[in-house]
Amino acid sequence: MARRIWIDVTGLRPGSDAGLYGLHLARALVRAGEAVQPCLRTPSLITLSVETLAETMHVPPLELTDSNRPRLTLRDQPLKSEGSPELPGPQDIVLFLSLRGDGSRMAARGAQLGLLATNVTTLSRPEWRDVREVEEAHIWLRDTAPLLGFAIAQSDESAAVLRQSGVKVFRTMRGAADGGVPDAAPAHPRPFIFASGEIGEAGQTRQLLPVWRRLLETMPEGSVPDLIIAGPLGPQSGDVLDQLANSHFIEGRARVILYPSPAQIATFARDCVFAISMSPATGWGRGTLNAQCMGASCLSAFLSHGAVPFDPENAAAVAARIRAWLVDPAVKPPLFARSWDDAARDLLRILPQ
Repeated sequence: MARRIWIDVTGLRPGSDAGLYGLHLARALVRAGEAVQPCLRTPSLITLSVETLAETMHVPPLELTDSNRPRLTLRDQPLKSEGSPELPGPQDIVLFLSLRGDGSRMAARGAQLGLLATNVTTLSRPEWRDVREVEEAHIWLRDTAPLLGFAIAQSDESAAVLRQSGVKVFRTMRGAADGGVPDAAPAHPRPFIFASGEIGEAGQTRQLLPVWRRLLETMPEGSVPDLIIAGPLGPQSGDVLDQLANSHFIEGRARVILYPSPAQIATFARDCVFAISMSPATGWGRGTLNAQCMGASCLSAFLSHGAVPFDPENAAAVAARIRAWLVDPAVKPPLFARSWDDAARDLLRILPQ
């Protein structure tokens, strides 16, 4: 039987950056001619088709308003099984995208286990994640990490965190932008800054409110662009959503789009004055890569060629950086043309044959 690449999506929330990474990669590997088998464990093995994975990970976009805030909750993983719960065989490769689940049965059957870490913030800043996620990561490090044949990180920062936790990192490999086609219509009627990333503590969303108040109080009237925040909901997002709603979205100067579509993201990146990505360097840089794909100047907590690094935890410093770019606009960087097909080819060169 031909080799299969099993993509383990255990614990990945629908609409999350990590979940969409898995979906984009699965589709690219299929285009490359690979046999791809998405799966998750609950703890029994559940297999999904790539099409069902797409349905599972899709969450319709929703613009946050005063009226719909109370109904919002973090989306849990729905469970759908397709086909028999066959385990991977000796010729197969299993890619863990998160630090969750038990790989012992797969290893016992001779499958080659590997980590393709989409986010290691659970290890670097556990206070930003939910308790269950942190507990499962420590169990995974104890029981499954010793069985790995290889580990791939998204950045040098992620690699350092994994090494400190005892995981030997084999290589680093970048993901790619969502690849959405922008809409023809303008994204917003006024100039705006595009803040892209997970909404919650890990995405440092709460820092944007004091930043914008500081800018509105210290800069000439009419000189501060609006703010568009777009991304999936993450753990501990409730407080910042309450703050945004209670401020009436900074008195009408902010919009919040939950689970934006690739087309929306591309449109925001195309039309923004510049982008700002607050998500930590221990993720896979989705917000930064989407901005770079459309040639938008980007302040980024994720280090990437052409993006300008900054510390998102210092609200005063963030406001100073934004003010400087409003007074003296940044030079637009070259387009970052990396695709998911490029990422799949890089991965296939790394994977054991």
